[in-house]
Amino acid sequence: MNILISSTNAFAKWLKLDLPRIPSPDGKKIGVQSLESNRRTVSWQCHLIKNLGKRGTYCREGPYTVIAVEAYSRYTLLIPFEAPPTQTEFELTFEWRLGEEIIPLMIESGAITEMDIEAVLQQYKQTERTYSWFKNTDLSVNGHVSDAEAWVRQTLEEYDLIEMDDAECISLGMHINKMFKRSGSPKQKFYPVARMVDDAIYRFARGLSEFNYPDTPGGDFPCPYVDDEQILPRRIKPTNNVVSLADYKKRSE
Repeated sequence: MNILISSTNAFAKWLKLDLPRIPSPDGKKIGVQSLESNRRTVSWQCHLIKNLGKRGTYCREGPYTVIAVEAYSRYTLLIPFEAPPTQTEFELTFEWRLGEEIIPLMIESGAITEMDIEAVLQQYKQTERTYSWFKNTDLSVNGHVSDAEAWVRQTLEEYDLIEMDDAECISLGMHINKMFKRSGSPKQKFYPVARMVDDAIYRFARGLSEFNYPDTPGGDFPCPYVDDEQILPRRIKPTNNVVSLADYKKRSE
């Protein structure tokens, strides 16, 4: 599986990376190429924001929040950092955080049970990954990045926080991911969490399905990408336990 990291200027500068542009066959839209995910590649738009201190004061160094939005599902990861990691350190943190979020979601969806966790973990860990890094901003995905940034800044300001820890970032991210999103042409309306689960069970829950699907090996979940086109209808609707902003309050006094 290839993981494509599409880095904004702010993110690349923070990591001190001199990244190439995504090749453009027609020489157009250099630096703003559209991203897509398919059965071989999962594409993420990554951006970096510098947190403001309490009451809007600026901190000289850290903390920071990385916002990563997946191209197809529009699923949002919020990852806190105190200082810039190395490129390898970021990849490892990214993989750990994604696993922390998607495995519970797979259980919540009903696709797998708690008895399947060990098997899913093994598949997740053993999946061979290659990373491709580019300096690029998909403008359509970046709109969802901007929305997530507004949520982060609103939360920090409302509760007079300098930063959120991993648990708080996961909770706020889940609030965002259980909202309806629209993308594509024609516009499609969907839950990011549902699309992310469709991708995750296809990649990391092989042999664990109790149902048989057309054109799919027995025990596997269907691929949401056919001929690199995302056509699988959304089967999984998120539950109603959407977290409110009040639940993020941890250190407001």
